Amino acid sequence: MTRTPVVLCAFVLTAAPLAAQRSTAEQPVAVIQFEGALLSSPGLVSRMTGGVGAALGAPIGERLILSAEVVHHAFRRYNTDDYAAGVHTDLTLQAEYALTTDGPYHTQVLALLGLGGQIRHPYRTAPEMLGGVGFWYALTPTLGFRGALQDRITFVPRQVIPCAPAQYCSAYIVGGDTRHTPSALVSLELRL
Repeated sequence: MTRTPVVLCAFVLTAAPLAAQRSTAEQPVAVIQFEGALLSSPGLVSRMTGGVGAALGAPIGERLILSAEVVHHAFRRYNTDDYAAGVHTDLTLQAEYALTTDGPYHTQVLALLGLGGQIRHPYRTAPEMLGGVGFWYALTPTLGFRGALQDRITFVPRQVIPCAPAQYCSAYIVGGDTRHTPSALVSLELRL
């Protein structure tokens, strides 16, 4: 996770000169989001905990933005399947389509769709997809707030974990199911 600030700084330093070269009437070349998240604990929708994240992307046309997002989520350990993990890191590639195209001081409604994976150390990484609705409120043409309500659907692979020597079992089974993780994200978004 320590590489994220370095990558973000490099991206900003690269994107800023590109943004300065274009006229104000042209569309942005880069999108950067700094996120705060509220996500449910695995398997327990009512147990919400916080997370942080960032996303880097680029607009394709006037209405579509493609981005790569990382959300790091620490959760309460109520679910025995994920007890040893304690944290999940979600890596997703997302498409965000603007259903409206209003300017500053107007709310833009967004449709969200994404694919990726959930890193669940010490367990195997699980593929996931997400869908949801988002809202973009522009303060200026380059700065605004973005909110999203999402459902992350994780396909947890079946895995046999050997028990510790002091336990009275030989192994236990983790996963083999599909989990829904409702989430709410709020982010500061820069469009350079």
